Amino acid sequence: MTTRKEPYFKKLLDEEIFLHKYEKRQKADICLVFPASYSVAMSSLGYIAVHDKLMQEGLHTDRAFIDEKLGLYAIESRRLISTYRFLFVSLYLEEHLLYFIEMLRKLNIEPLSEKRESHFILAGGPLVDLLPGIISRIADGIYKGPLTDEGIDAIRGFCKNPKKNFDFENCNGSNKVDACGNVITPNSHFPEKFLIEIQKGCPHGCKFCSASRSSLGFIDRDFYLLNVKHARKFTDKIGLVGLALHTHPLWKELLKETVELGYSIGTSSLRFDMLDNDILDLLKKGKMKTVSTGLETGSRKLLEMTGKGFNSEDFLSFAERLKKTNMESLKLYLIIGLPLETEADIIETAELMNSFNSIYKGRIEISINPMVPKRNSVWKDASFIERRDYRKRIDILKTNIKNKRISFNIESYRSSQVMYLLNKMQDNELEDLCYDKAFFRKKEGKYG
Repeated sequence: MTTRKEPYFKKLLDEEIFLHKYEKRQKADICLVFPASYSVAMSSLGYIAVHDKLMQEGLHTDRAFIDEKLGLYAIESRRLISTYRFLFVSLYLEEHLLYFIEMLRKLNIEPLSEKRESHFILAGGPLVDLLPGIISRIADGIYKGPLTDEGIDAIRGFCKNPKKNFDFENCNGSNKVDACGNVITPNSHFPEKFLIEIQKGCPHGCKFCSASRSSLGFIDRDFYLLNVKHARKFTDKIGLVGLALHTHPLWKELLKETVELGYSIGTSSLRFDMLDNDILDLLKKGKMKTVSTGLETGSRKLLEMTGKGFNSEDFLSFAERLKKTNMESLKLYLIIGLPLETEADIIETAELMNSFNSIYKGRIEISINPMVPKRNSVWKDASFIERRDYRKRIDILKTNIKNKRISFNIESYRSSQVMYLLNKMQDNELEDLCYDKAFFRKKEGKYG
């Protein structure tokens, strides 16, 4: 490692606050990789929780990221990633798989498990559920779900006797909810925020989502209070994590107790039809300034098709509740390119937003994404919108929304197209992905 990078390594480590101390660090055989920047990784509760669990169990683990300022070195030891025998990787988004493959190639590590003679790779994270066939050809083992005691025992076995196609099946599928962030840092996307998972799974049937109708699990109230009270000694900021936070049987009570502890509260995206006046009041008391929620579309036809379970009248009622609470701002997610969508649907969405704006006077950021048909979703076989149609419909939306308080955050068409192509990719195409630089251009011709 060049001495030029050393001050940045030291700065990141010096500014980390650990809520629980580990035993004296020993030389690690495991490098836990997050294929994105340090700030993104430190915003990922899953990644943070896995590192914490491994360290608590005496499986000494260093961390590494795909970060220009850090290079290809682990942050604790400054060792080159390729010097570790075991690479554990957390894969959350399709692009993370590409970054990880690129990282392996830069380190001269063979990406394909069947051809790799050195290094053993264990993969986890949401992407292993979405692309298991592809990832199993890169990883020597796949771990699904939260890290359980049985999983720790299996990982010990994997490290003592590593082999290809290691079976973690008996450890997978736990619905236990106990993920807490053990590290707080100002260098995260959520600066100095304690992250804790409230629930997992989602009961709703949104046809574009790969997590719809997934089984539910909830954090135990006593466990929650024990951890948030301890974390309050270190920070007054908290992030409540979950796909459907409103489904927790004690959701309102947990919020109230968190507010009473003096926390500034942040949450995952919330369903607006489940945000009643009491919940909004608690969020406001918890110093929340911006509520994030998904509308997806303002078209009556498309709302019914998506299976969201609410309608435009519900959205306007939400505007009244936001106004009453005096919430400062709203972040709203829209999707363009839903099946059977026309320009008339986009205009209808703009008209609904104009009606919403006539009620709620706060700032609004609209985040626009093209629909990416996910493998595990009901609409997995839907087509992907053409680039020219995506741009045209965005222009129609922006032209027809009459409000200077609204800003737009437009997702890159190219990055979404790569996600789509990976979801369409066959397992036997992985070798081309690893070695053919023209892979995506050829795929565009096949599916575009």
